[in-house]
Amino acid sequence: MCKAQDKPTDGHWQIVRDNLGLVRKALAQCGVPQRLWEELTSDIGYEALLEAARNHDPSKGAFTTYAMGFLLPRIRGWLADENERRDAERIYASLGERAEDMRGAASDRDFVGVMLTALPTTHRQAVRLSYESHQTCRQIAKAMGISKSRVAQLLAEARKAMEEMAVE
Repeated sequence: MCKAQDKPTDGHWQIVRDNLGLVRKALAQCGVPQRLWEELTSDIGYEALLEAARNHDPSKGAFTTYAMGFLLPRIRGWLADENERRDAERIYASLGERAEDMRGAASDRDFVGVMLTALPTTHRQAVRLSYESHQTCRQIAKAMGISKSRVAQLLAEARKAMEEMAVE
């Protein structure tokens, strides 16, 4: 991961402190709401800047340009995961509302559980990791040993199947 050393030096941390403004610039460039900047600076910004500081070769160009190559992909990945999580929560909530209309005394969780058991194993596993464990597509892909795009397909197919079951 790191070119020269395993542990960051005081010099690396100084570079991080001196360039925290880059995190705000990258967050603004990606359209992240300002209310999330502090959280994302600590969750993503420090790590990305530190990795850039540890690997930057000054003879190959400015640190700011190099660091943006670490910041922007991580922020965009976080945004994609966050949007997907919000979509999943919205669908899960709508399934619960439809289930409420249909099943009488059983709880929403019971009804959704019944629908989950009707799904193929891989779909069910992806849904559980997403909804119950609140994992991102990237985390699910790693846990299941499949690609992130395949996880997105599984979740979309599962959502469609569960929506159809809720309507029946």
